[in-house]
Amino acid sequence: LIVLGSVTFASETKVTDEYRASRVDELIAPWNRTDSPGVAVAVIHDGRVKYTAEAGSANLEYGISITQETIFQAASLSKQFTAFSLAVLAEQNKLSLDDDVRKYLPWVPDFGTPITIRHLIHHTSGLRDLWELLIFAGWRMDDVVTQDHARELVKRQNGLNFEPGREYRYTNTGYALLPEIVEQVTGQSFTSWTADNIFKPLGMNNTRFQKSYKEVIHNRAYSYFETEGGYEKAPANIGISGATNLFTTAEDLTKWVLNFDHGRVGGADLIKRIVTPSTLNDGKETNYGFGLHVGTYRGLKVMGHGGGQAGFRTYLLRFPTRKFGVVVLSNLGNISAGTLARQIATIF
Repeated sequence: LIVLGSVTFASETKVTDEYRASRVDELIAPWNRTDSPGVAVAVIHDGRVKYTAEAGSANLEYGISITQETIFQAASLSKQFTAFSLAVLAEQNKLSLDDDVRKYLPWVPDFGTPITIRHLIHHTSGLRDLWELLIFAGWRMDDVVTQDHARELVKRQNGLNFEPGREYRYTNTGYALLPEIVEQVTGQSFTSWTADNIFKPLGMNNTRFQKSYKEVIHNRAYSYFETEGGYEKAPANIGISGATNLFTTAEDLTKWVLNFDHGRVGGADLIKRIVTPSTLNDGKETNYGFGLHVGTYRGLKVMGHGGGQAGFRTYLLRFPTRKFGVVVLSNLGNISAGTLARQIATIF
């Protein structure tokens, strides 16, 4: 036997695309039931979609099956689109990534040292994380949280965790502020601007940032957690775009993955910049670019990002030297989308 991570091949088996597909089918088989939430999977290689699969139900109450067109809440996978938006505006000379955020959002407290747009993008601002502050304040994660709540939490921060640029510490706060900067610069809502400048040009017709948690989104999946007695619904009531709240499909995300190769939106130079890790004040390199973690897996350069909100679990993984990508979208909180994405990458 040849063991690759947690995936085992029989050495006498000829490893064809059909064989690889069958191995992925086995991975998602536990959720291939009408009475279970599940996943949508897509594999992209060398400019085309190589494999797709779905398992489980988007809505257990009505028994609606998951498809490549099922719309999932992408959670923090959303961040790469938010960061990309600021990179595009900088490319158009409509702002500088080194601008003080107070130039656009004067209500952000003056901490005695500038926080730049670049700091927000790379999680080096020192701002304290919104979700952690909400938990400390006694909120539950299924409470309704709006952009107004986020703004008030930022206004009340009386200090930073560290000097901007000195450290990397993942924080959703910066990504809640970035869409407001886009709106100030463009005069459009963040939902509208991203639709006009990213999603429509790429043909991502079922992708959008949600304006309100009350918004009706056709063909959407609902999220769940597994319990001893079966499953329970997990409501996603966060109304903050940028850090989260992208609604998208596996089919649409394959078009986004392909854009990293052809650069139809943004261009090759911009694509190169957004996948470059940031550096701290002391010159030390982080493992984070523009809404993308950058590192290695099995000796290959890899970049991607996951997300988890309510019962949604998502992951996008890309190997640039192989022009290879994996998309995993799930509506079951007990699934590790990142582990599943790496298992699929190992198989292929």
